[in-house]
Amino acid sequence: MRLSLVEASQGKLGTVVDQLLLLCYHYDPKAGRYGAIAIGAMRAAGAVTLLALGTFVIVIARGERKRKTNANALRAGGA
Repeated sequence: MRLSLVEASQGKLGTVVDQLLLLCYHYDPKAGRYGAIAIGAMRAAGAVTLLALGTFVIVIARGERKRKTNANALRAGGA
C-alpha cells in the first residue's frame, strides 16, 4: 500500500528506497507486463548472483586442491 501511495504522489513522497522499490515493481497494466527497467534489473541481479556463486565454487575448489598438494608433499617429504 505504501508503494501505491508513493506512486500516486508522482514521486513527491517516499524515501530513496521507496523509489528503488517502485523501479523494481513497475507494472504496466496497458502492456500487461513488468517494465523493461524492472526486468533488466532482475536479469542483472540474477547474473551477478550466478557470477558470485561461480567465483565462490572456483575459489573453494582451488583451495582444496592446494591443501591436497601440500598434504601430499608433506607425506612424501616425511616418509
